[in-house]
Amino acid sequence: MAATRNNDECSYIVVEANSPSSSLLPQNDGFNRKQTLFLIDFIRQLVTTDDGPPKNLQELNARLKTAKSNKKELWKEAAETLEDRFKQWFCPARVARKWGTLVDGYKKVKRSSRATGRRSIRFQYYNEMDELIKEPDEVVIPVVGTAEGLLVWKPEVLDQSVDAALAGTAFSPTTRPGEEPTPPTPAAPLKRRRVDEEMMELLQQSEEATQRRHQEMLAQLRSAQEDFRTLMTQLLQKL
Repeated sequence: MAATRNNDECSYIVVEANSPSSSLLPQNDGFNRKQTLFLIDFIRQLVTTDDGPPKNLQELNARLKTAKSNKKELWKEAAETLEDRFKQWFCPARVARKWGTLVDGYKKVKRSSRATGRRSIRFQYYNEMDELIKEPDEVVIPVVGTAEGLLVWKPEVLDQSVDAALAGTAFSPTTRPGEEPTPPTPAAPLKRRRVDEEMMELLQQSEEATQRRHQEMLAQLRSAQEDFRTLMTQLLQKL
């Protein structure tokens, strides 16, 4: 028995082979950590140029299009590279979905971090995905809480105030002697964070459901192969 690749439907087409010893590669039932990191590294090699890594996801996607103008060819090459490395059969469409899941997870963690100032959503491949992108250094403008509200310090004003404080001669413009600054207010509503967490949970549930469907399909395929082999053995014995 042998098999050919059906890229659109992510399934095997079983055909009879001349050699009775020929066999199928085992089908990949779901990406493990090593395979996921290998896929990320495959994308890294495509998008990293002499100018360095892309600065954001938009530039990353643009570089992918430049490297491979045809998306089907991109994911077919990725599937074949994974197949050669791990000796398993990878469906190109499923490889594309896995990459989309990685991008969605990274975007949600990034958005949550910007809104809350901390990483509140767990994503186990965040560091590896973040290394694909080199964002330009941002100028951080400090926000100071006072009794009269929030005071935004410009960098040059902040430097002057620090120098004055070291000399023991100045207070902040809106803080009077004896007054203590109030803590800053939360930057983002909790509702947005809950929505992001629910979306990540839905993505994980969808990925698990997809893996279960593929495992069921693989079990059915193996059962059909065994039935076919039994039938062929019986026919050969009767000849």
